[in-house]
Amino acid sequence: KVVNADMIDSSEGELFVWRDSARDCHNKVRGFSMWPGTFLYMTIGDDEDSEPIKVKIIKSQVLEESGAELTNKIILGKAKKDGLMLICG
Repeated sequence: KVVNADMIDSSEGELFVWRDSARDCHNKVRGFSMWPGTFLYMTIGDDEDSEPIKVKIIKSQVLEESGAELTNKIILGKAKKDGLMLICG
């Protein structure tokens, strides 16, 4: 059976980590790796007036579930290869 689908728009690559599960975000990164890619917006520091910056997500992995509460903090890993860690919804 043939199914018609709408064209993928680049805005579909945005990750909503406060809403989606880590597995859903990871699958979106894998599925959109060639085009349109995935990204999220984040602000640096606690200044509410700072402009959010767009960060392109190239690679992801799902860590074991820790049961941690949802937070708006993104943690820089201990080693350079660890990258950024965040808790998804």
